[in-house]
Amino acid sequence: MKPFELGADRQTSWRNAGGSIMVGGGNTNVMQTAPNDTAKRMSYQWYLGQYDVVGNTNPPDWSTLREGTRGYNMYLEAGYWNSHRETPPVNHYQYDFPSILTQSLDRAGVKRPGFALKGAIREKYFASGAEGKYGNPTTNEFPLVDNGAGQAFANNYTIYWREGTGAHPVWFSGAIGNLYKVNGYENKFGYPTTDETSAANGGAYQSFKRADGRAYTLGWHQSTGANPIFENGAIGVKFNAQGRFNGPGYPASGEGSFRGGARQFFYQPAKDLRTAVYWSEGTGAHSLNDRGAISALWVANGYKHGFPIADKTATTRGGASAFFRDTNGAETGYFWSEGTGTHAVNSKGALYWYWKQHGFIDGMGFPTHDERVESDGKVHLRFSDGTHLT
Repeated sequence: MKPFELGADRQTSWRNAGGSIMVGGGNTNVMQTAPNDTAKRMSYQWYLGQYDVVGNTNPPDWSTLREGTRGYNMYLEAGYWNSHRETPPVNHYQYDFPSILTQSLDRAGVKRPGFALKGAIREKYFASGAEGKYGNPTTNEFPLVDNGAGQAFANNYTIYWREGTGAHPVWFSGAIGNLYKVNGYENKFGYPTTDETSAANGGAYQSFKRADGRAYTLGWHQSTGANPIFENGAIGVKFNAQGRFNGPGYPASGEGSFRGGARQFFYQPAKDLRTAVYWSEGTGAHSLNDRGAISALWVANGYKHGFPIADKTATTRGGASAFFRDTNGAETGYFWSEGTGTHAVNSKGALYWYWKQHGFIDGMGFPTHDERVESDGKVHLRFSDGTHLT
């Protein structure tokens, strides 16, 4: 490693007669010059995250913890007796650079001038709280991906700017800021398009956008923690159409793959209601009460009836229904009432259509068992008013 050379991305360095810092990187290239006694006396601070291991950076077989440790040991062997290593419990995207830089400069007794404020970040700083909110700047404005910029402040804020999104702060001491941080900052979610904002029932959210147009909202409530919503996806569109935080509530998970489609959970604290929104290419995005009897039977049946093709819906007589379609095109209706429980009916079958044409729930009531073939070889379906179809 060459003196004062740093590792991979998001590196911070300083150098003077007093010392150097290494954050999240390094290699074991041979030294370019032989160190003299003055160099060996310099204070070298190495910050290598415990979780900055293989898989956190590119190339995928690279480990900055491993390579940085080799570099640190090489410096010790070369006679740099004033080298020190710290291994905070972070991965490659969680280093607290402003704090590390400040601590290292303080250790070396370096007097440093104040940092400049300029442009849109300066305007945002003074328009939204200035020193009382953000503290003093701890860096100058620094460039980021997609022609954006950021500037860090003492109260654990960074104000970000990019053309098209404007200047907005992210507070890394909060749950939303921490989620942004552990997912790779602007590399994952893009730049903030709003400040962190209060939402219904004591929650909060902040919206972000990438240069490629992908948009995310990070929502937080004390009941759910902080989770992202992918605004461009079908589940995100459904979330918005149903009223956002006043509708489904707060994301209780991120969007994840599910049986060839996708699924995301939401929680509405005002109703103590947990909803799951399911999506597949053939059925679109629809929601179920995740704690309800219909969802419970669907799960108990091993999801064999496919994905929902409509939201769970209230029916007459205080019941509920939901409809599903499998990959073969077969459709099944699930019907629930307090007196009959939940039962499944072939919603493309003759018995179902006879029921529909003869008053449906108001005419015959609710099914009292799943539609089934009985010992006589015929399909049977019985209803709560006493009707028996076969």
